[in-house]
Amino acid sequence: MRGLQKPDAISTHDRSLLENRHDRERKPMTGAGTEAVDAVLITASDAARLCGLGRSTWWRLHSSGQVPMPVKVGRATRWNLSELLAWIEAGCPSRARWKTVKAQS
Repeated sequence: MRGLQKPDAISTHDRSLLENRHDRERKPMTGAGTEAVDAVLITASDAARLCGLGRSTWWRLHSSGQVPMPVKVGRATRWNLSELLAWIEAGCPSRARWKTVKAQS
């Protein structure tokens, strides 16, 4: 795919930010039978950072069908972190190709 290449490696700093972001933003669930869970949905800014891109570039790629589909939660738009990591490992295929790759696995 042109313009978006698979990063050689996610920097330790960026991975640390993504893995530890729940410490800053998530409030643990409380009550009977609930346990704290890690964030699995990330913002466009975090998704862009994960790929080494700027936020506006990420949104442009989203508009042109070059990144996986996000999930809408109310008015918020989020990307599934595990899907993005798998997408990066697959070489950042276009959205259409990614759907095919996901369906085959």
